[in-house]
Amino acid sequence: MHPTTKSKRIKELREYLGLSKCAFAKKISLSHTHLTRLEDGVVEPSDAMIDNICDIFGVEKDYFYTSALGQDIPSDWQGNPSDNPSDVTPAAVSVADYITNEAQHQVEMTKLAGQRIKSARLEKHLTLYELADMVGVNESTLSRLERSESVSEKIAVQVADALEVGVDWILYGDEEKKNYPADARLIDWLWAHEDVRKNLWRRMTDSK
Repeated sequence: MHPTTKSKRIKELREYLGLSKCAFAKKISLSHTHLTRLEDGVVEPSDAMIDNICDIFGVEKDYFYTSALGQDIPSDWQGNPSDNPSDVTPAAVSVADYITNEAQHQVEMTKLAGQRIKSARLEKHLTLYELADMVGVNESTLSRLERSESVSEKIAVQVADALEVGVDWILYGDEEKKNYPADARLIDWLWAHEDVRKNLWRRMTDSK
């Protein structure tokens, strides 16, 4: 079975966002296997799924229904690409033309992940060798990572743990999440100290 335009568009969008299949599938609440079947054209994405992807990633719905020839594709069409001239070389349609400014900004921030890793390493006064040893990779790999435009979620988690910063800050530049590990440890500490937690809760509710 040949992938339809909607299936191809999903793959194009994922690659444009710099997300692995696992990361993309997680964001839209699908399994890695299901996403692979979608991208390969084994199953056809429903209109509800397309709506969900558009909402999550800030993409105009027309992106999934417009061919490279600029013709509209019926949302219920599931035929072979050779049967429909509007399904020719869909990659010619640019994701950037259909993505919102906010989403585009997020893409640009994602491309700075390597720079954020380097800045956090320098803030901690760590050498490449020291951080590489903490993460469990060799020095040359970490050096390439700091110069790269995209970082996988798996390695981002390892680096975030080593540098004690938020993984969302590394991946997406979310400044509010930069110190998230400290926030998480504070929450864990509060759960381990019931009296303090209850006292804090009373003070919070009394102050309203």
